Amino acid sequence: MALGELPLSRSTLDRNAALRSDSAALLAAWGDPSTRVLPVRGGRVPLLGTQLVTVAGPTLDTWNAGHGASTALKVYLGLDSQSGTQCFAASAAEPLPSDNQPTGVEVSDAAGPAGSPTFVPEGTEWVSLRDVATRLSAADAGLAVASIAMFNWHGTMNYCHHCAAPTEATLGGWVRRCTREGRELFPRTDSAVIMSVVDAQGRLLLAQNAAAPDPQRVSVLAGFVEPGEPLEAAVRREVLEEIGLAVDDVTYLGSQPWPFPMSLMVGFTARYGGDGKAEELVLQDDEIAWAEWFSKEELVRAIEENRVWLPSKSSIARGIINHWYGDDSLTSPVDH
Repeated sequence: MALGELPLSRSTLDRNAALRSDSAALLAAWGDPSTRVLPVRGGRVPLLGTQLVTVAGPTLDTWNAGHGASTALKVYLGLDSQSGTQCFAASAAEPLPSDNQPTGVEVSDAAGPAGSPTFVPEGTEWVSLRDVATRLSAADAGLAVASIAMFNWHGTMNYCHHCAAPTEATLGGWVRRCTREGRELFPRTDSAVIMSVVDAQGRLLLAQNAAAPDPQRVSVLAGFVEPGEPLEAAVRREVLEEIGLAVDDVTYLGSQPWPFPMSLMVGFTARYGGDGKAEELVLQDDEIAWAEWFSKEELVRAIEENRVWLPSKSSIARGIINHWYGDDSLTSPVDH
């Protein structure tokens, strides 16, 4: 049985790639008051309650021009397949100290009152996507994931990797072009495998990453796919490297984008044929602090005793654990 719907895999976006090369159509869409423009600032997006705050393109232009960012990055995300609305993401300039006083900057009614020191409604929070993913609608989740992923990519591509000349965004923000050689640079996604390892007794292996900030925080195993490596082979290699076990029966479960900064997490489950004795584990010192086998009852007890914190509900890791457990009733301090 595959994973259910994952928080960051939900989307209603039709990416409408044909429009990316039509500069006149993009300009018209940007100026259309019905277009949704999601501002992005420092890897965060604006949220009011459970909804993303989007603004009109000219409203954001006015704010950015008044804050020294007249050449803000704009990315055409596509067409919402349910509403038919065009969607963009665009960088939003940081506020200035003088913004504590009325500035006279004109903004639309949807964004806030005229003369407001901000361009978003009162009560708006600038949030990390990973903290709010489960609260968003499918339309907002798809919008936010694409926006953060693209802005993270743009942040690494200011200079050509071949000649070091500056690059510029083109084709609706989906290409960066070298200003010296004309070389085109395209967005890339780093593929990673993430997997439950289950022994002959049906117990799940959970491990703590050596860099984890809290001693109770655990997850399933994961690792990046190496060049020329099939996904199933990456699962076997990562498990062998990290805990010293040879697994088989590698089965695909599902996938989820993880734009922190630009990964695609591909989920699997794998079987270990042994009886899961602790002495069989050979931990990779620089990666794994500790690892332990849990039956369903043992995991519930460990959570109740505050010995184990599960991954956040926004992650595919939590979905994989729920898949093994049989439902999503497990709780964890990170859920609150």
